[in-house]
Amino acid sequence: MSICHLPRFSTLAPGRGSIPAASVTQLGVDYYVSATDSATPSNAATDPTGAPGAFHSFTVMRVFTVQEGDLVITEVMNDPSGTETEREWFELYNTTASPIDIDGFTFSDLGTDAFTVNAGGPVVVPPGGYLVLGRNADMALNGGVSVGYVYSGMALSNNDDEIIITAGTTEVDRVAYDAGATFPNTPGTSLSLDPDQLDFSSNDDGASWCGATSQLASGDFGTPGAMNDPCVPIDDVDPPVVVHTPVANGQPNGAAIPVVVVANDASGIASVEVFFRVRGAGAFDSAALTNVGGATYIGEIPATSVTLAGVDYYVRAVDDSTGANERLDPMMGDTTPHTFDVTAMDGAGPSITHVPIADGQPSGVAVEVFARVLDASGVDTVTIEFRTGTGAWMQAPMADTGGRLFSGQIPATAVTTDGVSYFLSASDTAANRSELPVGGAAAPYTFTVTLVDVDGPAITHTPVADDQPAGAAVPIVATVTDESAVAEVRVYFRASGTAAFASAPLTANGDTYTGEIPAALVAEGGVDYYLEATDASDDQNLARDPEAAPQAVHSFTVATTTGDDVEAPAILHLPETSVTAGTTVSIVAEIVDASGVASAEVLYRSPGSDSFVSVALTNEPGTNRFTGDIPATAVVVGQLEYYLRARDGAPAMNEGLRPEAAPNEVFAISVTAGGTDAPPRSEDGGCGCSAAERPRTFAWAWWLLVLAPLVRRRR
Repeated sequence: MSICHLPRFSTLAPGRGSIPAASVTQLGVDYYVSATDSATPSNAATDPTGAPGAFHSFTVMRVFTVQEGDLVITEVMNDPSGTETEREWFELYNTTASPIDIDGFTFSDLGTDAFTVNAGGPVVVPPGGYLVLGRNADMALNGGVSVGYVYSGMALSNNDDEIIITAGTTEVDRVAYDAGATFPNTPGTSLSLDPDQLDFSSNDDGASWCGATSQLASGDFGTPGAMNDPCVPIDDVDPPVVVHTPVANGQPNGAAIPVVVVANDASGIASVEVFFRVRGAGAFDSAALTNVGGATYIGEIPATSVTLAGVDYYVRAVDDSTGANERLDPMMGDTTPHTFDVTAMDGAGPSITHVPIADGQPSGVAVEVFARVLDASGVDTVTIEFRTGTGAWMQAPMADTGGRLFSGQIPATAVTTDGVSYFLSASDTAANRSELPVGGAAAPYTFTVTLVDVDGPAITHTPVADDQPAGAAVPIVATVTDESAVAEVRVYFRASGTAAFASAPLTANGDTYTGEIPAALVAEGGVDYYLEATDASDDQNLARDPEAAPQAVHSFTVATTTGDDVEAPAILHLPETSVTAGTTVSIVAEIVDASGVASAEVLYRSPGSDSFVSVALTNEPGTNRFTGDIPATAVVVGQLEYYLRARDGAPAMNEGLRPEAAPNEVFAISVTAGGTDAPPRSEDGGCGCSAAERPRTFAWAWWLLVLAPLVRRRR
């Protein structure tokens, strides 16, 4: 007998067939061909030879059809109360009339944070609906938020950061929030896009966002998975706060005089002006001041008004509210203005006006210095004199950028945690010199410098050795350190070669972190794993071991089980909590045993019944997954109870139950007459849940054992 076959593409007669569409997923497909002749006895052959131990394989590529703006980022909880590694989340909104599957989409920022949705199946954002992506799905730990997909590899900065959605080569949407410059920035309150502006252009504008006002169970504020709170403007009735140091006497005749004002207002500043006149002359003229960064405004009284008679002046700031509230300095404005004398001789150095550098500058970043410098004889040179800590003084030149505004830099190498001292010096063309502050090096300006941590934690770990015993938890030990302290260390693990990773936290004892890969996962075939650590800085820097994880992983083999099997099958199952009467309840479980699974069943009883009815669970070939249905006729209003039972292929026919104390403990489903739950769909097995909520592989599903709160104890 011979078989002629072209891998993937076969047009041979008389036999032909197809691989079902449901099996052609992004995980790829393995297959082989077998043939049996009609001789007596019959002869069989396979292609390739040695199948199923050997087989053909092909990959599957997803084609993305999503367009820019089909998904919009509508809510971001970047600074929650409590543990940020558990409580950060963001929300997506589907602007189209069709469901959008985000499996395979990539989420990133402009730095190194990124993750790709990899659920092994659809993760759907319904048309005109929402989906929440978060760092933890446990509502007892994440602040009471229902999370549709759990991600890792991306942290949301408390200050400024980005979220970018990419599908293939298409950028679907992005949001870049800015530490309160234009976007809201209140700890414990989500950034919420106005529900009247749910489009990808509006969410680029910080003015379209506001802080959420609906309170969550955790005490934070947000509306995850639901329509956002409206952004309602608040009337501002308070005038701006104005800080101004009056111009000193002795200004040079015929020289423009700089005026510096610091103005702040909750509604923003619409305008800042200086009103001036020759002393006692009558009407005031005015000139606008220009914002030079932050809340600082600079302008000048023109040289033509600076005469030996002296100058009267006052400043006015108007806010950007509907009421255009104004503040005068002095408070009586033109009635009792500021005034200064003017001298005829240029015997002084240039006039220097400068807003001192604020404390808390980031280490290793150059600091821009600005100053307005004026002189009747003309400005010759302007210099920054600076030093680090108590070191030697150094100099950096300042250049005129126009309008007598000079700028220069204190270099990044001088900006260290020892702090920086500096003063400004200027000389005019008449060789007069001045310093600011007066006294220069004897009484300089100073500012503190804050260490900026841009590196993830350092992880030291000895990989687990091969030939670990099957069915025994494997301890994980690592030493993890970070200059900003370590916030969290987790181990991610999966059965070797499967797609999805599960994870568990490691416990700290000083710099040593310990945990384990659970026994249920340690089976023949081996285990892949890696470590991930997050530091306590605002940017939540990440590190992984191996460094290229999850593309690169640690792996170890598991020793073949010998001797009699006395262990019951391990049953892994995510129970439903509520359904609608008259709908089929699909049961999905991962069941593993060293001796193989001989049988599996679900035993259920309807409300009012004392006896359980058994339905066999069917194994999906090539997997550890077993499925079956509780028929719709049994799903009536009340409390539907069930449990799972499996027996292995060992001589002892070991029996496993889920819950373990069944039938004294059972799973309970609340059956209602109707509601808003999603109807059953063929692609989610008829359970009415999203694909991200169902176990996909053994490596992911083992963690469902911790869902004890969903178990109802019989009385």
